[in-house]
Amino acid sequence: MEAPVPCLLDLNLAPFALLDGCLRVRMTRTLAGNGSFAITVRAQAGMRPEPGATFIYSREPFGFTGLVTHVSGLEDEAGRKNLRISGTEASFLLARRTILPQPNALAGPAESVMKQLLALNAGAAAGMARRLAIIEAEDDGARGPEVTFAGWNSNLLAALSKLAQESGTGFRLDLDTVRKKLIFRCIAGTDRSAAQDAFPRALFSIGYNTACQVRLDMESEDSANLVYLLGRNNEGVRETVPLWSGDEPAGAERREAVCEAGSVPRERYGTYGWQKLQRWSQTEAITVSVPERSPLAENRDFALGDTCSIDIRNVWHDAQLTAVTNTWDGLRWRKELFFGMQRRTALARLSEKTDELWEALQA
Repeated sequence: MEAPVPCLLDLNLAPFALLDGCLRVRMTRTLAGNGSFAITVRAQAGMRPEPGATFIYSREPFGFTGLVTHVSGLEDEAGRKNLRISGTEASFLLARRTILPQPNALAGPAESVMKQLLALNAGAAAGMARRLAIIEAEDDGARGPEVTFAGWNSNLLAALSKLAQESGTGFRLDLDTVRKKLIFRCIAGTDRSAAQDAFPRALFSIGYNTACQVRLDMESEDSANLVYLLGRNNEGVRETVPLWSGDEPAGAERREAVCEAGSVPRERYGTYGWQKLQRWSQTEAITVSVPERSPLAENRDFALGDTCSIDIRNVWHDAQLTAVTNTWDGLRWRKELFFGMQRRTALARLSEKTDELWEALQA
């Protein structure tokens, strides 16, 4: 990949400045649309990105589009002035909308439900003042598992992110530079694991030179293996339905959670409970650092949302690729892949600490 030259755009997606000569760039794309970016660049005259009102687009890597949320000026001992511009994936724009109540729960393939939520709260079916005219959804491909949604009065981005985590069907906003539109696309992913033979496999192993470092993290915080669905209120009493997978968990192994399901039809309880358990039962996270000359290339041999196989001490783990971080250090790009459970707060903390360390070393 070439050196990045990101472009600043206004809220109408019209470009107004180029960020040439970037000192450091970090861009994280996630399956749940909650990735982030940070760019350190030499300060230039007229470069005044306004937080919350400026988009950023970088052709490298892979057409990243972000929303600026923070800008800070830096000056070192030699009097050199730098600018640090950071923010989120462009999908953070959807956090400006609340999901208004509907008469019935939404049900169907994950992609269809996501696009219904977008249309109802920021698209053609929303009130004129609520519409985000710069966003346009691709045609519905009805991909992903069956899901049910009834989280009225919640944040639109948060709801879409939860659906992505529960269903394994992600989403993103891609910039159409010609039409000046942000295209809402869903990510279904492809099974490229070692166990299948329908598609070319994506195998990450130090022995294959497709990984230079592999890390496995396991945690039980916030995990659950049994969920109580709170149903409709019947004369002051809420129906409570427990759901689990396999044998009923017991004793110290039983980890309970509660989920609101008052507007979910009873015949959809099974699907709805499965969604929640999918998210709460994830306890493994795998991080792979990709060597510069890896024979596997992103968007050719694997992509965000794909299920791949990772070799950890001669044991192969199959997991979905849920986040990709590309970092430019002024000379070259580095790539890290995140598989399985990913918590945005953990990713954000790691990215922020890395940037703080780098800036301290440069001072």
